[in-house]
Amino acid sequence: MTVERSLALYRRMLHLLPREFRTENGEEMERLFAEALVEARARAPGAVLRAWWWGAWDVAATALLSHLAPRSRRADNPSLRPAGRPGPIPRSPKPRDSLVLESLIADIWHTLRSLRKSPGFTAIALLTLGLGVGATTLVFTVVHSVLLKPLPYESPDRLVNVWNDLVEERQYLPAVHPADFRDYQEMSETFEEFAAASGSGQVGLVGVLTGNGPPLHVDLSPVTHNFFSLLGVDPILGRHFTEEEEAFNGPQVAIISHGLWQSRFGGDADLVGRTMELDGRSFQIVGVLPQDFRLLLPSEAFLVKPSDVWVPLQIDMDNLRPRNWTSLTVFGRLQPSVTLAQAQVEMDRIAAELRATHPAHAGSGMQIRLVPLQHDIVKQSRGALLTLFGAVGFVLLIACANVAHLLLLRGHARRRELAMRSALGASRGRIARQMFTESVVLAVSGAGLGLLLTVGGLELLTVLQPPNLPRLSEVAISGPVLGFAVLASLVTAVVFGLAPALHASKTSMGQLLKEGGRTGVTGGAARARNLLMIGEVALSVVLLVGTGLMIRSFAALQDVRPGFQPEPVLSFSISLPRSDYPTGAEIADFYRSLEESLAAVPGVETVGAVSQLPLTGSGFLWPYAYDDETAEHFNLTADGRLVTPGYFEAMGTRLIAGRFFDRQDHQENQRVVIVEEMLATRAWPDEDPIGQQLRVFTTDQFLTVVGVVEHTRVYDLTRDVREHVYLPHGQNPFRAMNIVVKATQDPLALASTARDQVWGIDSNLPVNDLRPMRDYVSDAMASARFMLLLMSVFGGVALVLASVGIYGVISYAVRQRSHEFGVRMALGASPTELVRSVVYQGARLLAASIVLGIGVSALVSRSLRGMLFGVSPTDVSTYALVAVVLAGVALLACYLPARRSARIDLVAMLRAD
Repeated sequence: MTVERSLALYRRMLHLLPREFRTENGEEMERLFAEALVEARARAPGAVLRAWWWGAWDVAATALLSHLAPRSRRADNPSLRPAGRPGPIPRSPKPRDSLVLESLIADIWHTLRSLRKSPGFTAIALLTLGLGVGATTLVFTVVHSVLLKPLPYESPDRLVNVWNDLVEERQYLPAVHPADFRDYQEMSETFEEFAAASGSGQVGLVGVLTGNGPPLHVDLSPVTHNFFSLLGVDPILGRHFTEEEEAFNGPQVAIISHGLWQSRFGGDADLVGRTMELDGRSFQIVGVLPQDFRLLLPSEAFLVKPSDVWVPLQIDMDNLRPRNWTSLTVFGRLQPSVTLAQAQVEMDRIAAELRATHPAHAGSGMQIRLVPLQHDIVKQSRGALLTLFGAVGFVLLIACANVAHLLLLRGHARRRELAMRSALGASRGRIARQMFTESVVLAVSGAGLGLLLTVGGLELLTVLQPPNLPRLSEVAISGPVLGFAVLASLVTAVVFGLAPALHASKTSMGQLLKEGGRTGVTGGAARARNLLMIGEVALSVVLLVGTGLMIRSFAALQDVRPGFQPEPVLSFSISLPRSDYPTGAEIADFYRSLEESLAAVPGVETVGAVSQLPLTGSGFLWPYAYDDETAEHFNLTADGRLVTPGYFEAMGTRLIAGRFFDRQDHQENQRVVIVEEMLATRAWPDEDPIGQQLRVFTTDQFLTVVGVVEHTRVYDLTRDVREHVYLPHGQNPFRAMNIVVKATQDPLALASTARDQVWGIDSNLPVNDLRPMRDYVSDAMASARFMLLLMSVFGGVALVLASVGIYGVISYAVRQRSHEFGVRMALGASPTELVRSVVYQGARLLAASIVLGIGVSALVSRSLRGMLFGVSPTDVSTYALVAVVLAGVALLACYLPARRSARIDLVAMLRAD
């Protein structure tokens, strides 16, 4: 973390101080912290952590004392001013106020001295609480930034995404036909306005920017004139598009992103009004978007993408394809007084009218579904994040149970001291408050350590960059996060501190004299200890079961065949501008020449091209028909791709029947098509699909099926979405293609050679997205891998905390029973019998814990159903393995202290107090 970000976080922490104190001393504290931080960074990474530790401790302790002290004492009390260097907090002056305040401050100083005298206990308690609070705060930071924080648009709660569900075609996408979009604008009364966006191909552009530097491929999206105003985003330079610029064959104008303005045009303030060369055509720049603008989209958003160049969506509304040929992503803004339910009722009525009016909609069973934009964007990560938040809550509870164990045992060890204080006149409430103050100080200090761990966790999250996590750039520690950390620390103090404090307050001198100082933890303390151990182990079972299910699911994903063989294949994309390649023949000649050139490179086995790579979302949505009934309305839709000869061989896609395309499949020969196995099974379940006729609406002819290939995954490895249709590129030339190169070596070794081969044919073409196909498979498993990583961390932490807690409790209990063991050994008991008795006692508690944990897991793990693949939430083998592993670790934690105590000298045992 940089010094600037560290200081920004430290400034937020200073808001824990009273306003007047912060005004007087805040700048000085910040200066001292900055000096300590710079000095620490010059020494070693460990010194940075120490500087942060003392800085957080200084702020927390000063805040606590300054809030407790009356305002009249804050200005002149030197103990409430920042020290010149990190170190122990100075002593309070003699109190001059109420006895309550006096005793409270005295409790704090007594607690600080007591904790410094017990460094082992303090370190374990703080580390345990730091892990619990830190992990919880880290996940809450992500949950707040991703799920709870409003979208960075105007009145985001009124923004919705419009889904057109073609039920009969099994198409569920936020994709709308242009004519339907126009009807929504005219027929709806519950919306202020609708806006739409699409892909660059909708306006015949590929996004090759020339001039002012080398050729550059830019992401480009056409949008309606009111697109940015609907989101409440205004250009920082220039203006919005006008309605006239949206007309078909209207003016060629563009709005560019802030990043492109800076990188390509040097941040020229006079850029508006000038032109740029895009695909060989001149576009006038009319606006520059703000630096913080981000277009947030659901994962299924059709064609449109976050872009550097935006142009008007110019559609020829007089020549449209059938209404089930969807091509627009549509957003709407509700009227201020309209609820989502009211708007949905209206859109249901509009959908019914459209089905009654248009046969294509009647045949497809079209329905309109409104989804709040924020919900649509985060829906893929919502379940995972909430599950992680619940899991990390279990970790915090385990940490609390662990510290409560420690405090119970610590209170029992201090029973003589507490009994003496009671005999000298200290009330039960006074003793309980002292013990509870210790819990609060530990909790606050643990929260400070937890915040440091949160900062480190956010840095790690930035490095991991899980692609399935939206709004990752917005994840940061904020006011609500700090408030959550404070609240978590206070609740934690109550959870783990209240019971030990109440128990400690019951200690009396008479009870101590009756015990004789030689018995272990008995009565209420023993019951509390046992309940804490049972709860701790049961929660660990729940987390470990979740981790085990995620491991099984991830292993099942590894076995899924995506419809191709990703190794060793290199891919990259090329877009041919219309100005340089105006005809289909020139496009086909370029790709044929490029494939031949790449195939001649040593280390290359096969080369092909496809219009849309697998695992990158939907391609073209083509209505198709395979008989007279389906041809009446073309109410079936397939995911379409254009491929060149060699594509299937390069990708290792299996041929089920017939043949692949070859060079004879060009425009002068018979029109052919390759289908995949899902479509073949649906259309010709009892017939040979080879030689069958298929009608695809992209053409006016029937196509002859020449091959059947295996199904390819489109979005991820878990879903079979819809059928695929493949047309030969030679009969349907397309400008933007993805080249795939099957290599005999590491595919990345061919990256520079592949780029040189492209530039050897046309030096003005940018080569984009050079990456091996294995990266796309890895990205498809990113969500499962991210969940597995965090669940494994939380499960591992839970296992360690539970084991340490069991070990500590058994060890202390055995030590307290040393006198009993000495007597039993004197009477003839063997060390083995003593060890067996201790382990047996622990085993009974563990058995109850594991049974309880498995029962809770069977209920809780159902929430993982949507994140699992190939494994049931109640998988018996996973439950059994977790029970065996946890039982083994826990029994080992019971055995070790028991064995150690059995080796102690008999005389030493009998002398034990």
